[in-house]
Amino acid sequence: MSTPTVTNLAPDVPWRMVSTVQDDGSAVTYTAHKKRWSASNSVKTLHRVIRHPDSNATAFQSPPGKDIKGLTVLLIVNPKAGKGSKHVQAAILSTVTRILSEAGLTPFIQYTAHKQHAQQYLSEAGYEGLKQYAAIAGVGGDGTFQELAMGVISACSNDSIQVNWELVPPLAVIPAGSGNAIAMSIGTITPTHAALNIVNSLRMGNAKPLALMQYRKRASEQREAVCIGGVQWGLPADVDQGTERLRWMGDARFDLGAIVQIIKRRAVKGKITVEVDQERHESTWKDIQMHKQTRDKHSNQYDSDWLRTDDNGNFVLEEAFMMVVAWNSALIGEGFKVTPYARPTELGVFDLIVVRGSISRKEMLKLLLKVSDGSFLRLTDAYVYFKAKRMIVESLNGRFLTIDGESVSVEPFVLEMAPEDGKLRILDSFSEDEPGNVREP
Repeated sequence: MSTPTVTNLAPDVPWRMVSTVQDDGSAVTYTAHKKRWSASNSVKTLHRVIRHPDSNATAFQSPPGKDIKGLTVLLIVNPKAGKGSKHVQAAILSTVTRILSEAGLTPFIQYTAHKQHAQQYLSEAGYEGLKQYAAIAGVGGDGTFQELAMGVISACSNDSIQVNWELVPPLAVIPAGSGNAIAMSIGTITPTHAALNIVNSLRMGNAKPLALMQYRKRASEQREAVCIGGVQWGLPADVDQGTERLRWMGDARFDLGAIVQIIKRRAVKGKITVEVDQERHESTWKDIQMHKQTRDKHSNQYDSDWLRTDDNGNFVLEEAFMMVVAWNSALIGEGFKVTPYARPTELGVFDLIVVRGSISRKEMLKLLLKVSDGSFLRLTDAYVYFKAKRMIVESLNGRFLTIDGESVSVEPFVLEMAPEDGKLRILDSFSEDEPGNVREP
């Protein structure tokens, strides 16, 4: 299948900084006139050029496939996503609706008025109400997409109905938030790219099962939340919540927040028990070791002085940690590829990385400069990486942890794959089926 090619792409410049858009029929050029500072990039003005699938074709021509004319796509727009700029929101919607309309689709726009509005709207629509749409797309960030998933699950949770998950419309995401981890993990790097993904996926039937986790308190069997992204504890959670008031900075707030937290170097403590998928875990760890550049290149993870196994064969860690990230996609935010082997469509497991609390500030800063492409994994031995099915955290301390970006109090908990794992689907026509490996620098 022919897909758009990307040239002169500057992944560190997000869509919300774009101030001009020019379409000459064969390509769309996005220009970010504003300059920004990043820990790994100098101050500069950059352009994005997205070429259409066929340079000789009319703009946004779709590949052959299923007839999608007349189908309705629900666009749920979070007007406060990202910087909440009316100019940017208008540009995004204009571009997206034009692409969908030219393909014969009918966009139906619903704005959210408050937090959890998207979830409430879909839940109240119910299973029968959702079936009228060919797809449901969130125009916003990862939080907006999480609300979509929770809303669809709620709409299909009525015990009195028999749900055929194949008839539940697949989800899509139009990147317009502060963190666009899910969008970028499936290859939809701009709103134009995301709109083309919707058109191509509906035509070709490329709706892939979406991995889902659930979070519950250790003392209870009742789940507290369904996770699209996952759980962060330690430095990433501190960065996420500590920079909430700096949303006006765009994704540069994460760079600044990371530097501040590294300087503070505040570790958290606890006991973590991890049940892994043995085959996928060993395959991933071997690939990491193969790319290592440290002196301990051929070290065996199982011989680590801070890792042991219990009577059930589960891994146990009990000490201070600089960060704990259990995640379902390669990025935890735009430009932060902390779990590079994760894919939102890889079912049955989530990726878990745990960094030791004894790591130095100098080493953490060095890792920060390499976190954009995931190659930081090759520069240190101060971490372990798992393909996990379940994680139990107890005897813990710390300020708080975040679940899909939402702060919750610190108490013993269990993170595991949800019963709905693989039932929801996401439109994905551009990314590879397999998780991305650590790239060469």
